[in-house]
Amino acid sequence: MTVLQCKNVDEEAATVCKLITDLHKSGKYRWGDIAILYRLRNVSPPFEKQLKALSVPYAAVGKVSLTDREEVKDILVCAQFTLGGSYSYSLTSAHRRI
Repeated sequence: MTVLQCKNVDEEAATVCKLITDLHKSGKYRWGDIAILYRLRNVSPPFEKQLKALSVPYAAVGKVSLTDREEVKDILVCAQFTLGGSYSYSLTSAHRRI
């Protein structure tokens, strides 16, 4: 896991998309091995713009809010626990499903 600090969503999109292309160019990852998860739909356009500019194939999926999905809640709880942060979602609930 990598934690980045960016000034705004445009910088975040540019940075993340550059990292994605670097991963793919390394030969260790296929495009299908990589995903971008975001919790707000309004951040999608900057990412899509960057992906198109870098000729990265992508598909935007999902009608359900990202944070409403149980598997995403599980990932977030595990990440927050690993990073030593607080978490509002039950670690016990996540553990039962994992």
